[in-house]
Amino acid sequence: MRRIPALVTFVASSLAAPVAAQSLSDVPTVWDATLGAGSGATTVSGAISRSTYLGTSDKLRVGFLLRGTFETGTMDLDPVDPRGLGTPDRMRTPTGSAMINVGVNFGYEATPRFMVGANFDLFGITVGQGQNATLTNAGSGGETAVVPVKPDSPNLFEGGGDKGSLNSELFVGWALNDRYTIRGGLSRQLVQYRLSGAQAITASSTNYSRTANVIFIGLRYTPPQ
Repeated sequence: MRRIPALVTFVASSLAAPVAAQSLSDVPTVWDATLGAGSGATTVSGAISRSTYLGTSDKLRVGFLLRGTFETGTMDLDPVDPRGLGTPDRMRTPTGSAMINVGVNFGYEATPRFMVGANFDLFGITVGQGQNATLTNAGSGGETAVVPVKPDSPNLFEGGGDKGSLNSELFVGWALNDRYTIRGGLSRQLVQYRLSGAQAITASSTNYSRTANVIFIGLRYTPPQ
């Protein structure tokens, strides 16, 4: 019977040791891959980020990221800069663009396994082929026209007047081990297109945008030190 307390102690220490070694703060540079869908958009994203403790905190981290995102789908876009040329119209367009953005990241390690965090794109560029969009004029009985559009670029976070294509994430993460972490959450994906033909002269807006709510799941890899 004396062996039972010793066995319990051994099992408890064996279970606790791996968890303590799986803190997401052990390595400052991580790689992320995510897949998301929602609001008519599908996104694939990859990022590299580096962060460090904020002040004397041993749980709160802040840093920067470099992220590439490919977005596709068919979306309804609203006019960004109505110019008073009749009733603002709406645009429906297939989307297909690739963006590279620099941003910031925040993370809070609630436990060695569980964390919450946020990633915000600040600036970058977007590239993509021109598309043919359907422009609907709400002031003329729903009259439609096919117009050429292109992804707007550069990308810039301005806190209300954002331009281009930007991604903001709120997520939770669960460490499977000291290398891999499952992440999931909500992404706010700004998509912006601009007219590229003669219609830009008479349209109620030259730029059209949509902020898509995208649910995503991802895998984080922490390289060995």
